[in-house]
Amino acid sequence: MKGMKGTTFWKKTLAFLLCFALFLGVGFKVEAATKKHNVLFIYGTNMAQVQVRDGKDAVAPTNTYVPGYTFIGWNADITHVKSDMVVLGMYIPGELPVWNSMTAVTGTASTGMSVPQTTATYKVVFYNGNTKDVLKTEYVPYGGNATPPVNPCYGGYDFGYWVGEYNNVTSDREIMAVYYRTHTVEFKNEVTGERIDLQYIRDGETAREPKPDEMDGYEFIGWSRSLENIKEDNTVIYAQYKKR
Repeated sequence: MKGMKGTTFWKKTLAFLLCFALFLGVGFKVEAATKKHNVLFIYGTNMAQVQVRDGKDAVAPTNTYVPGYTFIGWNADITHVKSDMVVLGMYIPGELPVWNSMTAVTGTASTGMSVPQTTATYKVVFYNGNTKDVLKTEYVPYGGNATPPVNPCYGGYDFGYWVGEYNNVTSDREIMAVYYRTHTVEFKNEVTGERIDLQYIRDGETAREPKPDEMDGYEFIGWSRSLENIKEDNTVIYAQYKKR
């Protein structure tokens, strides 16, 4: 009888352990099934984000056409996703025949022609050279041209030019906007007080010498200050004369 009771006890214990293990296994499966990952696709000038259940395949965008380029695949495996991902579209210059799925993996066209396996979406950032603020961020296909912001001015300054090459983009780029201040320079006749000329001069540059008035009985002897290195707003420069 004692042996029977011992056997029953161990049977019940084993059954409990098996049920508990089964419960844990189900719990893990439920957690895995509900866990999701974010997959961000960047292709051409487009971006798309999808959520994928843990271990499942991501569904890639299909609108990958970029004028003047051929889409040849993605730069990462999007099957059995186990973590958040950023996936870049790959392009080559020129609109070539459509590649099959093997092309995206091997980089070989169905015609047998070898094509470069190039991750061809690049980030171009335009920023304010004075404040370092980002003016625009653009994703450009391999060999493409980025488009700078229109009239990127800010208070008290005028836009001058861009520093950096944003055409034929083959790598990530940072493009800096250079700004300058503009000062008014007024030239006046010291004798009559009349205006001779009005100019708008970039900060630190030299004003253009105007033709001074010719007056009977007076001889022009020069300007009241140097025309170089204009740094002040509303600068007034007088034409100076002496009597003959």
